[in-house]
Amino acid sequence: MNYKFVYIKSKYSDMGGWWLEIKTFEQLMDYHAQTDTRWGKVVENWMNSKEATSGGTTEHMKPLTYAVALAAESKGLSIVDATLGFRQRMIENQAEWLEKEGVIYINCVGGYCFKDTKNSIISQYVRRDKLVYPNYKKNDIRITKFPMGQHYYAHIGDLEIKDGDKMKWDSYQEAYEFAQKFVEVDNV
Repeated sequence: MNYKFVYIKSKYSDMGGWWLEIKTFEQLMDYHAQTDTRWGKVVENWMNSKEATSGGTTEHMKPLTYAVALAAESKGLSIVDATLGFRQRMIENQAEWLEKEGVIYINCVGGYCFKDTKNSIISQYVRRDKLVYPNYKKNDIRITKFPMGQHYYAHIGDLEIKDGDKMKWDSYQEAYEFAQKFVEVDNV
């Protein structure tokens, strides 16, 4: 299967991130088949937590495990049953959005949305044969120039950077600074 990842950013800032674009129910089901291990990890995280083994509180769990644990507790379900129900409701919700909107976007941690056309734009995209989210770093940036050429071109890994229709810059620095907008910021 071919996967299209898009960089969605706010119209009002340079803040943005990479999202998987889903346009068909087949793509949605493929995504879930590829990422289904996440749900086993929820149960595993619960089973290995001090909350499960010693009756502590749930606030220290990973967010998805915490949400499932709260659902299990409030509905009197086992963690396995709550996990299956949580997963099923999420897939149903995504399918409803896909049917209504024609496209949904899923980020690398499973968050999903449809595009807010008033407040966001898709500024870059990359296609891949495998479901591997773009995770570009500064050292993936390459600035090229044709021999005897006057313009600079920005690339990050397998992506050629564009600014609307603009694909070339007048200086190395200008191209590099624009490319930096699409790499992950190192958390120091």
